[in-house]
Amino acid sequence: PLSALDEATTLIDATGHRFVHALTRDAVEASLTTAERRAIHRRIAEAMTSSAHYADVARHWSACGATEEARVWTIRAAEDAVRRLAYEEGARLYRAAASIEDTSEVQVALGRAAYFAGDLAGCVEAAQRAAELASTPGASTGAVRGTTWASGVSRVGMLPQAETVRAMVATSA
Repeated sequence: PLSALDEATTLIDATGHRFVHALTRDAVEASLTTAERRAIHRRIAEAMTSSAHYADVARHWSACGATEEARVWTIRAAEDAVRRLAYEEGARLYRAAASIEDTSEVQVALGRAAYFAGDLAGCVEAAQRAAELASTPGASTGAVRGTTWASGVSRVGMLPQAETVRAMVATSA
């Protein structure tokens, strides 16, 4: 099956290989065992670590079963999306990172991305989850931001509806 991968028609890109047609990729992938597929994804992820294609790297780490690496690269991808003002993409990626390991820091970042994407309900939900995670025993010192981020963001003028957010968080506590 690995020889099928080598024989597939490819184009060079950041990973070293790109299938010209999705059907070719699907046919090759279907012929691989789970172990072979994971090994290929690991090799691709390792080869791409110097790349700025963070979401692609995260996807390959996830596909090979390396969840910690997938989480780290997913957060990098989310941070990059937010830097590029792609807030919806950032929120989606922070949600993906939270599905791997949910932390108050990820929820705080998710809340901010959701707010700037125009998703106030998602912002409030993330603030509530961040506060919940920050109040658990053993939460990191940085997790305290999860309980105060709405007021902190309000002070610097980034969240005009902070009073609404704080009120919603307070009534749910």
